[in-house]
Amino acid sequence: GSQVAVTQSPVIGDGTTTNPIGLQGGTNAGDVLIWDGSQWQIKPSPFDSVCGTAMANYVQKWTGSELCNSIIYDDGTRVGIGTSTPGNSAILDVSASNKGVLLPRLTSVQRNTIGSPDTGLIIYNKSCHLFEYWNGNCWATIESKCPEHSWCPSLTSWKYRNKIKIYNPNPFSVDSFQIRIEINTSELILAGQMAINGSDIRFTDENCNPIPFYIEGPIPSEKTVIFLLLDSLPDSTKIKTIYMYYGNPFASPTASPPSAIFDYWDDFTGTSLSADWRICVSSAYTVSGSYLFVTNGASISHVPTTPLPYDLPDVTGNGNVGSFVEAKVKYMQVGTGTAYSGDLQINSTSCGGCSGNLCGNAVVHYMRGVASSIYGRELSAWVGSGATANYNIAGSPPGLVMSCFHTADNIWYVIGYKVFTDRVHFWVDYEEACSYVSLTWAKTPRYIILGNYENDVVNIQDTYYDWVRVRKALRKEPVISMYSQETNSCN
Repeated sequence: GSQVAVTQSPVIGDGTTTNPIGLQGGTNAGDVLIWDGSQWQIKPSPFDSVCGTAMANYVQKWTGSELCNSIIYDDGTRVGIGTSTPGNSAILDVSASNKGVLLPRLTSVQRNTIGSPDTGLIIYNKSCHLFEYWNGNCWATIESKCPEHSWCPSLTSWKYRNKIKIYNPNPFSVDSFQIRIEINTSELILAGQMAINGSDIRFTDENCNPIPFYIEGPIPSEKTVIFLLLDSLPDSTKIKTIYMYYGNPFASPTASPPSAIFDYWDDFTGTSLSADWRICVSSAYTVSGSYLFVTNGASISHVPTTPLPYDLPDVTGNGNVGSFVEAKVKYMQVGTGTAYSGDLQINSTSCGGCSGNLCGNAVVHYMRGVASSIYGRELSAWVGSGATANYNIAGSPPGLVMSCFHTADNIWYVIGYKVFTDRVHFWVDYEEACSYVSLTWAKTPRYIILGNYENDVVNIQDTYYDWVRVRKALRKEPVISMYSQETNSCN
């Protein structure tokens, strides 16, 4: 369009009601008055993208010599940059074929100077090379999944982590599986990288979902035992990857109680037995200081008010998954004439222990020997399948007594056995203690019995029980590989 130069002032009038201020010199409705630096000019309307024909809803810009359309489109409900058809669900739609959009680029230090950030505020963090947004509580990274090179959004305040790979050598998967790992917490705590009580320990899967865990301890220690409850463990064709995070001195502990991790748990709190137990014979026991102390002839059977949701040797009903029955025990000094003691027994009958297994029950005894015999301090195994009225698998007669481990007085041990449909493995302190036995159960062991091995009042070696538990067991133990420590550069 043409421009009309106005050599004299186009402003007329003195502002009074009889002579109001107005403009003169335009020829069309919508003409625009422009000062070009030396004089006023009247620019006819409309304008176009090449300063010729106007385009609806485009924001105008001054080029320095004339008014033209910009690349900004605004129809009153949506704004488009580089497009006249912004998406219906977008308040802002930026379109380009050879350019991108740059958001504010800040270091972690600069980011932390933002006062009262609004929820949803987005920046690019130059310190860790990640987009971050304020979620209302902390700066979280924008990730749909946590790949190996990035931190979980909820754990950006944690300084360190280790990748852990878990391989299940068995040809089947298992759900709700308790996995045991050992961590050198002494080294990490001494280096100032972990809270002294482990309160900053966290576990996640690859998708940053938290994994429940229980710290058995001790901590600090070169071998701190931690149990994790995995929602699933894949079969031998896959490897499960998880992460352990730590290094936040301000974190509160989130470890789960053991009752939330194991299939059964009792640590004998209070001053009496829980309703899960019944006295088979003798009341020579006490419950105090979170210990069960069994003395002269006491035999205590676990009779759950709500039975375990599966048979001990066959958790899944297909023979793949068995049970790990365990207890933490301390044997006191062997006295003259004391009988088999400190039993960790499973039986097909509640209070089913009997001499020589003449009652013909399915039974496993794991107990300290008779004081007067060569087995006085030996932890021995006795097994009957329930097919005959004796210990037909291991024991006497007719099976051989299985001496698994030589114990000492006044020392705590974690003892237990893995029981399956066709075999039993015996363990002490998380290591296999003697050869497994093969069998076919004629009856199903369902009950746990502590104390004396038979229903008879005899003098047994005094024994402390710290806790008893049941967890799932696999025939082949999972293989755990812990990788080198990673450091969070955004922290």
